Amino acid sequence: RSWDTIYPIYIDAKRPQQDGGRRVNAQLALQWPLAELMAKACRMLGFEVVFEPSKTHPKDWENPGRIKVQLRNAEGKPVNSSIKNKRVLLARICTLLAPHQPKTPAPTASNPNPLPPIHRRLPANSPAISHGTLDEAVKGGGPLGAMFGGGQSAEEEAAIEKAQKDREEEEKRKKEQMLKMMKPKKMHIKRRR
Repeated sequence: RSWDTIYPIYIDAKRPQQDGGRRVNAQLALQWPLAELMAKACRMLGFEVVFEPSKTHPKDWENPGRIKVQLRNAEGKPVNSSIKNKRVLLARICTLLAPHQPKTPAPTASNPNPLPPIHRRLPANSPAISHGTLDEAVKGGGPLGAMFGGGQSAEEEAAIEKAQKDREEEEKRKKEQMLKMMKPKKMHIKRRR
């Protein structure tokens, strides 16, 4: 038994510390843990890791993903001498990931309790994220929309379309900025004659 299983619920600050929930102190726990980031943190700590994105904890269906970490080698000795058990590993994962947590936007009059964007809170394969097929059919006013009374007025559709275009342009601009920042700078060396 050299591989240990770790779910995001084990370090989730929103979960109680009982019955298979959070397993770290509330001060260390993270608001939006993701299994993929936990796997990267374990690799940074020098462990062999298997990331299973489709597996879920029974009490955490909306945040799929788990990791298997090899804490001990075949002889039963710890792979990393400073991390001897799962609890210590969970605490180290929290300290590594805490600076990379999504920032909560400032509250406004219309939204007094804002949350970070959904794609920063949950993985893309989460069943809690609407992926559009049924959702769009109901909202779009097609056969399902007519059945459920869905569909928007022309003004609403235009506003939604404009907002979507604005989002796409913003993402494109951010991507271009990121590529520009990552581009290696040319160094000019003057030669002596």
